[in-house]
Amino acid sequence: MNHFNKEYVEYWKNRIINNSDGSIVANEDIADFYIRILQISHADKVLDLGCGHGRFYPTISQYSKNIYGIDVTYDVINEASQYPYVSLVKGTAESSNFAEKSFNEVISWGVFDVVDQEKGFLEVNRILKKDGVFLVTGKNNSYSSDDSKAFIAERNAKLKDFPNHFTDVSLLIENIGKFGFEVLHAFAFKNRGDLGENKFISIDLNNIDFNFYEFVLILKKHKDISLTDFQFCFEFSETAIKKATENNFKNTLDFFKWHKKNNNE
Repeated sequence: MNHFNKEYVEYWKNRIINNSDGSIVANEDIADFYIRILQISHADKVLDLGCGHGRFYPTISQYSKNIYGIDVTYDVINEASQYPYVSLVKGTAESSNFAEKSFNEVISWGVFDVVDQEKGFLEVNRILKKDGVFLVTGKNNSYSSDDSKAFIAERNAKLKDFPNHFTDVSLLIENIGKFGFEVLHAFAFKNRGDLGENKFISIDLNNIDFNFYEFVLILKKHKDISLTDFQFCFEFSETAIKKATENNFKNTLDFFKWHKKNNNE
């Protein structure tokens, strides 16, 4: 099933303006707050990984015009072609079709929760130059049980059979060297919608023992890594699994179906 077609492009354009659950989607100014941290120079070669319809091209182009884009379908790429990317390529986060050590920076905003993250991290390592920087956002696998908007979003995505992956951020940071990176900056956003308001918590890398929904990581490549069997990405969040267990469900998907049927959200 191809989820990333013309309808998906239109969905994202509308979602940026008006999210269905009332939570705020991070805009270009908020993305710029984190992109500035990368200290991109004018000569740097930058990859907009999961470029979508080119939403962040104007933001990135403030720092470098040497911007490449990649997305999974030509429907999406055709939308992005309205912006003067150096090149737009059909590919995935797991298999980008770019040569190794191509980029100084890779920016992937709102993308990695729909890909195989372990393979994606290895691919980004492959295409980044040494000391290159990787900005990535995603969803943490342990968010607050009181965050009903986050839970409903997870439930609905899964019931629509939409790719939706959760990152054990604590585990990833603890083992980031297995993917050839070191952490420069780590930001957490406690509840769904907090990223849209830039209500961040700077993560203490030695103490990540708290629940949060979304994250922004800024990583630096320090060595080449081509293979690892380490897993930090999961199909269901720990929060959803716990809720299912508390309601006497062994299968989280069955719990989602039951919850949808018996609740109006």
